[in-house]
Amino acid sequence: MVFRPDPCSFLTANHLNPAALVEERRRHQTKENSAAIRQLGREWAAPPNVKSLQDQLRHRLQQIVSEKGSSTSGVGRQVRHTGTFVGALDAPARQMNKETAQNVAASAFLRHRATAFQKMQGIHENIYLANILHFNPLLAGHFVIALRPAKKGSTPELLIGEIVTMYTKANFRGAKHEAARELKSVGHASYIYIQLYTSFGPYFTSLACQPLSSSTFLQIPRTHIIFSLAGYAIAKQELRNADAHLVNLITLRNDALQVHSQLAAMLPDVNAAVQLLKGLTSTRKASPVMLPHTTAMDLPDADQSDSSSESDGD
Repeated sequence: MVFRPDPCSFLTANHLNPAALVEERRRHQTKENSAAIRQLGREWAAPPNVKSLQDQLRHRLQQIVSEKGSSTSGVGRQVRHTGTFVGALDAPARQMNKETAQNVAASAFLRHRATAFQKMQGIHENIYLANILHFNPLLAGHFVIALRPAKKGSTPELLIGEIVTMYTKANFRGAKHEAARELKSVGHASYIYIQLYTSFGPYFTSLACQPLSSSTFLQIPRTHIIFSLAGYAIAKQELRNADAHLVNLITLRNDALQVHSQLAAMLPDVNAAVQLLKGLTSTRKASPVMLPHTTAMDLPDADQSDSSSESDGD
């Protein structure tokens, strides 16, 4: 026999009978529903727009956490636990600390580079700086001379490429590669992307892959950046080949061509300098560094973060 509730008991003179409806609900609801309904009833009975003390404390704690931040690694940890840049806001303090760490690492890299490129100092007075300076920064569209990253034992090759994009990376834990609009020191770079130009008679052409009639783009780690041609006069013209592909031709003027020729003549020495630089910058030793308004702390060596990005450039 199937139980069928009498609908007439829920109506009284064409009006709903609340008592009958509540009784019918109680007959079918579970214990969990009963507890939920009692909780909801207490919230309904509370004064409107008045939070309990527990809710107020929870809301205040959430505001404090969101204002102070919750970083527990890298520069953020140094800022919080050493009191770096007391009185400044957290975000500017982290940025200042990051820039300081980058400058320290860049200075150490330049010291290693001066040692590695000492034999080629006669080519140009800024060869150990890769001719990248504060008043002569490297920008997208500039040309550089670089050594092709290759496997150990392969024949070294000197390249000319046009800067497509540049990346920097701090050397603290958790740091990420960040795109840079300009480089004022080769020590600030992590790697760059270039469009390769190959020799074509008296010119250099962007049609580097002849079988495919296309351009070639390479990732160059900072250890393989040899010399920046920013500031040198380079004539560039755009043409279209028989396949209607855009081809760029550049002509190096006398001063830039002389630097390139001297580096090409000393290619074995250039390759040896790059290998020495890689060895010097791959050490894992730490040196104490004093940051402004802080106590002494240990920062990793100049280039331990580059071991992954430069490991393929033997």
